[in-house]
Amino acid sequence: MALRRLSQRVVIAELTKARNEKVWLYTYVHDETALQELVDSSGSHAFSICRTVDAAEAIMELANAARVDSADGPAETLTQEQFEAKAVREFADVRGVTTVTGMSSVHDVADHFTLYTASEALFGLEASEQDGVARLHVAQVSRTTALSKVSAVVFGAGA
Repeated sequence: MALRRLSQRVVIAELTKARNEKVWLYTYVHDETALQELVDSSGSHAFSICRTVDAAEAIMELANAARVDSADGPAETLTQEQFEAKAVREFADVRGVTTVTGMSSVHDVADHFTLYTASEALFGLEASEQDGVARLHVAQVSRTTALSKVSAVVFGAGA
């Protein structure tokens, strides 16, 4: 319980699968060690300990259990409406969406990265704000790039 309450950083990976089934992986970061808590939609909890440097790999295992890989592609910057139109057209084959959010006990800024896992490709989503308007940056990503983005959220380096 102390590892859950006294962590330096908490990373929440929420996987949404077909039929709106959800799975959460909470990572409580402590220097070199992380406690991971896997919670499924039925409420079962499973705990494990890993090295902090391996935490992103565990999150990727949840987000991309089929180990889909794809090449990195060019990023598109879209408004919310443009993204919704693109999602209807191009993300029909998505099998899971994993939102990864990292929060520190020291800083009040959260880091985010979202991974869309389709049968043959991975797509990354990052957001920024420009003149008070949300801008969504979407690109096909390789497994290596996705792992790098998730690692940045785990360590608080910004995705």
